[in-house]
Amino acid sequence: MRTSVRRRLAAAGLVLGVTAIAPAMAFGHDEMIYSDGALEAGVIQRDIHQHDETDGHLPGPSTPNIDVVSKLALPNVEPGKIADVGVSADGDTAFLAAWGGETCTKNGIHVVDISDPATPEETGFIVSKEGSAPGEGVQTAEISTPKFNGEILVTNNETCKAKVGFGGMNIYDVTNGGQPTPLAVGFGDEHVNGAGKKDGNDIHSVFAWDAGQKAYAVMVDNEEALDVDIVDITNPKRPSLVAEYNLAEESRRSCRPPRRT
Repeated sequence: MRTSVRRRLAAAGLVLGVTAIAPAMAFGHDEMIYSDGALEAGVIQRDIHQHDETDGHLPGPSTPNIDVVSKLALPNVEPGKIADVGVSADGDTAFLAAWGGETCTKNGIHVVDISDPATPEETGFIVSKEGSAPGEGVQTAEISTPKFNGEILVTNNETCKAKVGFGGMNIYDVTNGGQPTPLAVGFGDEHVNGAGKKDGNDIHSVFAWDAGQKAYAVMVDNEEALDVDIVDITNPKRPSLVAEYNLAEESRRSCRPPRRT
């Protein structure tokens, strides 16, 4: 990896780090949180300790071999507001998720130019639909299929106002870096709540990849606690749900000894 790209990635991590530090928040509505971490739709409280407690997290500027390159104060950011960060393939642009928090306002994706890590600059903001917010699901991917050739940004949606928000994933064309163009918004699994449901289920995160002539994204469903959804995004303007798996059950099946005949 080129040194310049490493520095830009470090700067992106810095941007996330300096804006996301927050004191621990108490759980609310514990009974609404599944054992695997999934949340009921409309529940905005969460444990900000993403991986058990705080063990294993970088302590900050005192960490050996890590230097603070710069700091950037983003508008409307409060403790716990920034949930995730993704970086473009060329390392020039960072995308930071502004989660709903307790207020469910000013949610979306901050677009930050980090081409010069010493002087990062916010160049745009992707506004989330009212009542929805991105979380730990911000990632870029370069895909080349018969339907699309370029770079996409995928983000997740969690509902913080049940009556107006939606779930599912969003796909943006970020081939031109800091000028995201929406390709699909709010696409997700509509099955769990029965026929007639128009909006995709809340999802915790999404990950996309190029598979040659096709491209796919995988979503972690909040409303079906053990469900993982696989989406064909070969044409990112027309995503389609192609499979659902209960990975816990699939794991049990794979571990079963073959039956004797």
